Amino acid sequence: MGKLRYRLYGVLTLGLAACTDPLVVDNPNNPDRGRVFSNAADLEQLISNTYARVHAGTLGGGTVLSGGINDALQPQLQVMGMENVSALANFAMGPRGAIPRNPITNARGSQGSIGNYRDWVVEHSAARMAALGIARLQTLTLGSPARDARARAFARFSQGAALGNLALAYDSASILTENDNPEADAAVIVPLSGYRDVMNAALGYLESAIAIASGPKPAGPAGDWFPLPLTPTPWISGNALDTTQFVRLARSYKARFRAGVARTPAQRADVSAGGIVDWNLVIQDATNGITADFNITMDRTVGWDIAWVAQHFASANWHQMSQFWLGMADTSGGYDIWLGTAPLLRTPFVVVTPDRRFPQGTDRPAQNAVTVPGTFAATPYFRNRAPGSDSPGDAIGISQYDFFRSRTFRSADRVGPYPVMTRAEIRLLAAEGYLRLASPRSARGAVPEEQVREHLGRPQVGVPHGDRLRRLWDVVLRRPRLGGPAAGDCLELARAEPGDGRAQRAVLRHGRHGRPGRGGTGELRTLLERGLLMVRLRRRGGPLMGAVGLASTLLVGCYSYTPLPVVAPAPRTRVALVLSDQGRVGAGPAVGSGVARVEGALLGSTDSDYTLRVAAVTDIRGAKTRWSGETITLQRPWVGNAYERRFSKSRTYVLLGALAAGFVAFAVSRDLFGGGGPLIETPPGGGGGGQE
Repeated sequence: MGKLRYRLYGVLTLGLAACTDPLVVDNPNNPDRGRVFSNAADLEQLISNTYARVHAGTLGGGTVLSGGINDALQPQLQVMGMENVSALANFAMGPRGAIPRNPITNARGSQGSIGNYRDWVVEHSAARMAALGIARLQTLTLGSPARDARARAFARFSQGAALGNLALAYDSASILTENDNPEADAAVIVPLSGYRDVMNAALGYLESAIAIASGPKPAGPAGDWFPLPLTPTPWISGNALDTTQFVRLARSYKARFRAGVARTPAQRADVSAGGIVDWNLVIQDATNGITADFNITMDRTVGWDIAWVAQHFASANWHQMSQFWLGMADTSGGYDIWLGTAPLLRTPFVVVTPDRRFPQGTDRPAQNAVTVPGTFAATPYFRNRAPGSDSPGDAIGISQYDFFRSRTFRSADRVGPYPVMTRAEIRLLAAEGYLRLASPRSARGAVPEEQVREHLGRPQVGVPHGDRLRRLWDVVLRRPRLGGPAAGDCLELARAEPGDGRAQRAVLRHGRHGRPGRGGTGELRTLLERGLLMVRLRRRGGPLMGAVGLASTLLVGCYSYTPLPVVAPAPRTRVALVLSDQGRVGAGPAVGSGVARVEGALLGSTDSDYTLRVAAVTDIRGAKTRWSGETITLQRPWVGNAYERRFSKSRTYVLLGALAAGFVAFAVSRDLFGGGGPLIETPPGGGGGGQE
């Protein structure tokens, strides 16, 4: 009987084996989802890695197929956005930077196809990891409600960041949720959704993360809640974010995503103007966003990297700054000449600017001699490279400059803090929102003062907030030349004390050149490293001050301008010289770039030039800047039209009559002539006759 039983077992075993497909082989490389999702420690580790995966999909060097760490969208987008200039075919930089732009196709094997695919795959994998973690948290606890809630908030944050990045770069993506049962079916296929739907989902997930972190602390040990852990493995390298910091980071992502989802200028308009961006919501998120640069401590050996830096400093073949937009900082007139040159004949030029992000100096040897620290905490940001290191390329792009802030980071083998989101970016989104909603004063206040200090050196005046700009009465200059070096002759207004005659905060620039004098509340023009003798503030103007201001404004109309009647006008003639296009370039070193008209008293003229004492200049935007009688010479070919300023008696009589009538009406309406009741009313209370 026993032998029969064993024979039956053998036949059964053979029968079962016969039913097994011999071509199906277990893949030992498949993730053991059952083990991961049945162990609390492994599940928490999975969720803690989600944001590192998000980062790897944009800046951090994730790889797919046969591509390297820089086969990604970033190298392509940098040349397309003129943040980098390179003609190399590597990473599709040359084709993407070509002007006119080449079409981008998704065909297999097309130029840049691996890079196009890389970000798509890695960001989707980050979103899937987060969805898997959230699905499993529905049935498995990590040990306490606090620990579960922290993991859920972080997974939602990563899910929102991953989908937001996909919506910024692609026209569609998949929105995998915990309801798609991803744990049971790893091959589940989710249909594609349009980028605006993907962005709405991303914003919703970020809002969920904010709601969890902003709520009451759930039950559990203190270590189970925020701040985010740094050990044994950091959830965000170098950042033990508390709930406030976590919420601010999530809101900064929301501001970036809300504004960046627009594809065209029309879409970037406010929803009230037919666009798709709700700038009120952008402002709310940005003003409640990060208050300092968000730096991640990079170390590629543990999964945190900035991949592009590996190639950035190889040579000027791989990277140089774009002359097209870098030249906009120039104040010497060189950019105007460059723009006026035929595109194929343009050559790189020295950018001369007071902006401290650039090396200072008026020629290339001087700028080559400037030490560029190559750190994120110092200026300059750019270096003027040695001439022997230049690389040829498209004339509209190549320049003498390289971005150098990350050099020290590169020399440290890409180990150390790196800013992946800056406070300036988020504050400027708020400023853009205020401008689009016609609130320029609020936009001015959204620009942090330290940005001005960082970009323009250590100014003796900062950025005004609110109505402080209106309260400026005048600036009295200590030094004879505004443009001169500071030496040791500056007041540091940041140390001013109440009542000592110096501003507590904020006056911005008034660009008067020449002898010591005053500037009014005119065009903002930075007083960096200039000497200031005194800054006076005025009180808010009352009715009388308003009337005086009106009179001053109207009296400008008492003058008229007529064409100069003679070729050689008499000395001391008040003239207004309108510059030609050639003149704006030629006169740039003397009067500044973009000046349209120069006014002043003529000292003399010849067949080839005019010499005058300058009273004011007006730029091409109509902004007028007062001068103090500096002498300059303008070549006649630079002058398109010459006018004489004459006193107009008829206009003066009309205006004086209007002023007199206006003053009488104002006085009567305010009872300034004594009618309409007592000037001082009897105070209430107390004794005396006549009381009722």
